Amino acid sequence: GFRYVIIGNSSAGRAAAHAIRMIDDDAQITVISEEPSPFYCRPLLPDLIGGLTEEDFFAANPYAEDDRLRLTLGETVAAVDTSERTVQCASGLHVPYDALLLAVGSAPIRIPWPGSEAEGVAGVRSPASALRRGGGTVGAGCGLVSGGPGGAWGFRGARG
Repeated sequence: GFRYVIIGNSSAGRAAAHAIRMIDDDAQITVISEEPSPFYCRPLLPDLIGGLTEEDFFAANPYAEDDRLRLTLGETVAAVDTSERTVQCASGLHVPYDALLLAVGSAPIRIPWPGSEAEGVAGVRSPASALRRGGGTVGAGCGLVSGGPGGAWGFRGARG
């Protein structure tokens, strides 16, 4: 079948994999992601902080049933050779493709404020960061992910 490679484990990458499978049942789909976690929904990270089990958190993976989807986790793309139609990962892995989609997502802009670079100050961007716990907790932000953790940490007994 046609070989699709999607770089990125974001919502766009998941939607693309789903759309490809809907129109090409024989497609070979490879998703390459720097993150070590399988597909997850970033806006649900506050629920993970609030006590949702990892099993339930990752159960929302719509591709768990698709054994033909190759999910390559923890790999950093180092180069794309468009003439040879290959993706090279930092580990040395080479992945050939017929069609390539870059779905690398976005990164938040961290606004500097006094203390923002201090030890222990970090954002919530992944399941690992959501499960990290420290002493005092302060939440800042107003997005879907950043606005929700405050209540979730309070639920888990954290105090600022």
